[in-house]
Amino acid sequence: MRVKEETKENDWYVLFVKVGYENKVINQLQTYFNKEIILPFLPKLEIFHKYSNGYIQMENKILYPGYVFVESKLDGVKFISIIKEFIHYYDAPLKLLKYGDSYEFVMREHEKSMLQSFCNMDYCIEASTGLIKGNKTIVIKGPLKGRESIIKKIDRSRRKAIINIDIMGKCVPITVGLDIPIKLP
Repeated sequence: MRVKEETKENDWYVLFVKVGYENKVINQLQTYFNKEIILPFLPKLEIFHKYSNGYIQMENKILYPGYVFVESKLDGVKFISIIKEFIHYYDAPLKLLKYGDSYEFVMREHEKSMLQSFCNMDYCIEASTGLIKGNKTIVIKGPLKGRESIIKKIDRSRRKAIINIDIMGKCVPITVGLDIPIKLP
């Protein structure tokens, strides 16, 4: 009888970078490290942008400006060792985030799984579509489907909703795309 071998899921870490330098840091990490060891990424989100002429266009924006996420198979001690070396030699300010005053650098599993459940394979939170029936919002498509209770505020004219996501021990409000073209009585 063969026993199924348990594979360790990759850990996620978060680097604080200067806003606007996110892609530069990702390119440097990809140059410096093998993608099998470290995979840097930027979570993004689809939002609707309304121009002054009334034209509405879907755009991808960085979910957390000033932060680069890193996925790694390495154990925590080894990862921290090599990333600290990278930070030391990098020419712009970088910081590996941790939880408060602790030495816990790995993103907690419940935070990671929550973010993963919203994102597609490209680490992008797609826009959702819904309708309003009476006083109740019903999301019929997208990552907010079945999660209407986490929506804190809706702006129908701008096609946006505000939700809260825990990240590195802090509850952070984010604006996601939510199109509600229909309002039923």
